[in-house]
Amino acid sequence: MLRKTVQSVLIIILILLNMGSTYSAEEVQQLTLREAQTRLSLPEAQEIALKQNPEVREAYLEIKKSESHLRSIIAQRYPQAFAAIFGGQQMTGNDWKDFVVVPGVYQPVTQQYRLGLMTREARIQVEVSRQRLRLAKQRTIANIRINYLSMLALQSSITSLQENLDFLGELERYVASEVRKGAALEVDALLVRARVARADFELAHAKDDLTTLMQTLNRMLGRAPRSEMVLVDQAPSPIVEGDEDTAIDGAFAKRPEMSEIKLNIRRYNLESRIQLAGYIPDVGIGILGAFSNNFDIGIPRNFASVGFLGTWTPWDSGTRMHLSREQQSAMRQEGVRLNDLANGVSIDVDKARRAVRVSEKEAKSGELAELSSKEELRVIHRRFTSGAALLKDVLEAHSAYMKAIADNVKAKTDIATAQAQLDEALGRDF
Repeated sequence: MLRKTVQSVLIIILILLNMGSTYSAEEVQQLTLREAQTRLSLPEAQEIALKQNPEVREAYLEIKKSESHLRSIIAQRYPQAFAAIFGGQQMTGNDWKDFVVVPGVYQPVTQQYRLGLMTREARIQVEVSRQRLRLAKQRTIANIRINYLSMLALQSSITSLQENLDFLGELERYVASEVRKGAALEVDALLVRARVARADFELAHAKDDLTTLMQTLNRMLGRAPRSEMVLVDQAPSPIVEGDEDTAIDGAFAKRPEMSEIKLNIRRYNLESRIQLAGYIPDVGIGILGAFSNNFDIGIPRNFASVGFLGTWTPWDSGTRMHLSREQQSAMRQEGVRLNDLANGVSIDVDKARRAVRVSEKEAKSGELAELSSKEELRVIHRRFTSGAALLKDVLEAHSAYMKAIADNVKAKTDIATAQAQLDEALGRDF
């Protein structure tokens, strides 16, 4: 809270210093409010993504679809009512008009076993949809973290590139002055001018990449691509918890892909049994009645009956048997996939843990390299202005500094990617 308050005060001070009397107090207040509304922390971005990301929303709708399918199967287990209503005129006897109502109620009996299997299979499908939702959330959060932290790294790079451009601008003015004095050659001025043009290009390119990342992040958040955004978080420290065996066992239990395959094995087994249950005759108990106004005198005008209704089609050329074997084969395929995925998860977790440790060292090296090359450039530039170093030395130090900036950005991006991939490999939910 204190940090946010200090940042808000600094924003107001900067606006007042930069804008002077150009804006009124009311306009400054509106600018500050606008700045606050566009601020976005990493936890806020993750929370928005879990609600508005298109992939996550599609997964939510898939759960709704599977739940509706489950309810439709459950409804088939209850009694079914039907009625036939018709009017007519008898062709013989007196010219009487007739009105007949034939209501009935039918309760499936032997079908309950098959419908029970279908209900269990539908419940598994609902759970499969939920695991896919978990997977969509995990992938979305991983992409959000990578994109957000990459933007932070690129923002830091832009700051360094702007400082570099300012430095080269001063160097260009100094060398131009030396050329006019006859203390430097025209080719020196051209070399520095070329470096200024290159630095200006690098800065513009970095800003363009930052805009693309911002638009991509807005899309993942379900917002308009050009929505304004101000990042406020610092890159979190990477986390590597527990030993390798514990992490792998936890991944086996948490990874949605593992859970989905296990559920699919159960589902295919149930589908195989559902196909074989089709050999059971469909028998149900029902109540049927008929109520008429003027029906033929030989048949009672009103009557009701209770009985059984059954259908059976045993001669299907073995279709159900073959379909059952097909599901059994699919179940064995899922078993093969489960074993292969278990090996893949083990490799993913081990690789991700090692990648985090390596990227930590890369990030530390990149930060130190940028700081040291920047200081070296400052020292050589001072020596150059005092006549103790050549322009060639300044340009070489500048090249090293530019490479260090690029390496540091890559290191920060790599550590963000490694941490996100570790979370995804472990099946962490957010």
